[in-house]
Amino acid sequence: MSDSRQSELSGMVRKAHAILGVMWPRPGVQSLANARFFVPNRVFESFRSGLKKASELVSTQDGLALRDCLLTCKETVEWLASNHERLPEVVSVDPLVNLLYLATGIASNKLNDLGHPLPAWAENDSVRPLEQLLEVCSWTGGTGSIDELLERVSRAVESEAQKLSAATTS
Repeated sequence: MSDSRQSELSGMVRKAHAILGVMWPRPGVQSLANARFFVPNRVFESFRSGLKKASELVSTQDGLALRDCLLTCKETVEWLASNHERLPEVVSVDPLVNLLYLATGIASNKLNDLGHPLPAWAENDSVRPLEQLLEVCSWTGGTGSIDELLERVSRAVESEAQKLSAATTS
């Protein structure tokens, strides 16, 4: 992958993570609104477009776990965008958004480890170090290598999306 594609990939993942930071319902912290409030608006659409672009740029050279995680997140976000209105009001999307925040943060850490450069516009967007990210997201899915974490969080995103899918109304 060329440096410009690596830079664009890193920037898109960092952008998605930073945008999720706006709507992210930090576990255990009281918030004024839940993440569902953000789904039908421009903040969510900007996140969605950044994640879509990242999933188009990622390649197997970046690692299968990274590619698979970004594709799972993109598919889940596409589903949420199409189905959020069919979810009963009592069903929260907060756990899913927390997992998406975690997934994009782990992906950003992976890209940093691979040495992918950041575009200038993304250099001020910070991503928590991996251990801190796992802690603030209340991750209980175990630890391991960054690829193992990408695989685990990807499965957790799929599982949470399946729960939401089961809760949708016709």
